[in-house]
Amino acid sequence: MKEPLQQHPAQTDGRLRTAQLKMLVMLKTVDAICKKHQLDYWLEGGTLLGAVRHQGFIPWDDDLDISMPRASFNKFIQVAADEFPDNLLLQTPQTDPGYFNLSVPLKIRDKNSLFIELHEQGSEPYHHGIFLDVFVYDAIPSDLKKRKRDKFRAKKLQRLLSHKYCPVAMGHHATLYKLLSKFVPQAFLERQINKIIDDANKQGHVFLGYGYDCVNSNCVAYEDIYPLKKIQFEDSEFNIANRSEVILTQLYGDYMTMPPEHQRIMCHCRELIPELDKAGQ
Repeated sequence: MKEPLQQHPAQTDGRLRTAQLKMLVMLKTVDAICKKHQLDYWLEGGTLLGAVRHQGFIPWDDDLDISMPRASFNKFIQVAADEFPDNLLLQTPQTDPGYFNLSVPLKIRDKNSLFIELHEQGSEPYHHGIFLDVFVYDAIPSDLKKRKRDKFRAKKLQRLLSHKYCPVAMGHHATLYKLLSKFVPQAFLERQINKIIDDANKQGHVFLGYGYDCVNSNCVAYEDIYPLKKIQFEDSEFNIANRSEVILTQLYGDYMTMPPEHQRIMCHCRELIPELDKAGQ
């Protein structure tokens, strides 16, 4: 029987809250860039739940999630690095060699901190800092069979491609995918994924879901996302989906009911140092 996760010391010694406030500053930076360049984003996942249920971070939440539609995501990748303050890093497989995540195509990292996730050891060949996860949404077909077929194919391509960028084993049957990936050129895999993405978004489907470069799946109507709304989160207002309850219900079911106390724990963190400079003093 699997032992229940224990509460991380950072929840009670102030480190978690320090990290949350740092993530909030990072979110404000992203919000300002998106406003300047007229890009869309909205709070996602646990951050959205925190905004709706707590008007801020869930007290035990240790990351921050946002989503963007594909066009805004692509533009953000182009402009963000030049807009970021010195302490922030745009982390993709292209900008931080060794990084690859099957679920999150982009992380925004704080350079002056350390955040090692549960699935990491800290020796991975990429930057480990407090992060903001950026998910991307693509148009997806209304035909359920085609939707599943395209997503299934994209997942397989992603698993093969991961071994072209990162030596760290990830996903199910990682050894098998690593072996198979040796026989398939990286450029071919990238072309195939990009073709799925481009074809889907050109069709103008009425449904949206997590992008084809993300192994997670969901499905919402265009009207569930747009028009975007504002919501209070901590000391500021940020974008949320038009019908955020649709996203939250898909993710959490009865999302307004608090979980049992033993489940109110940090879900991602193995090690956390919010300020490396202060840690070395």
